[in-house]
Amino acid sequence: ILSLPQDRSAFDALVRGDHDLPSRAAALSSLIDRRLVIFRQALASSPGNRAAILESGKETMDEIRAQIASMDQVVSQRLSDAKQRARSAVLAALLSAVGGLLLGILAGLIGIRTFVGGVVRGVRINTDNAERLARGESLEDPPDGDDEIGRSGRALISASERLAERERTIRENADLLRLI
Repeated sequence: ILSLPQDRSAFDALVRGDHDLPSRAAALSSLIDRRLVIFRQALASSPGNRAAILESGKETMDEIRAQIASMDQVVSQRLSDAKQRARSAVLAALLSAVGGLLLGILAGLIGIRTFVGGVVRGVRINTDNAERLARGESLEDPPDGDDEIGRSGRALISASERLAERERTIRENADLLRLI
């Protein structure tokens, strides 16, 4: 009983700022004040009157318990709602992370496919050009780029031009030899 005023102050501070609990806390404070009055009356009364006074105190105590249970139900529901919102937020964050991961993997695969497609296309052009060169046919344009594939494609073109020049030189020399 001695610490009751401090406990009530702490309790009031907990419910302050809430839209519903302060009115319930005020009703509870009123019931507690009534219970304290009854308790003091019981202490001051004769032993014969105490039973009736304590019975009145029991009814007040039942009201206090009901009020506390009502407040507990409100707080428990709020806590349950907050937990549900937290679960939903965690689920949304998890789905966002998984979605971002999947999008990242998809973007990576598209990038790899694009890169590999470019490499394969360049290698295919160089292979076709090498086969044309072996058959003595004209070559396609080499693959673009300053990488190994582009440089080897340009080297094939250069080799084709040199071979064509040498063939012309050989033909010209052969024609000159026939004339002599």
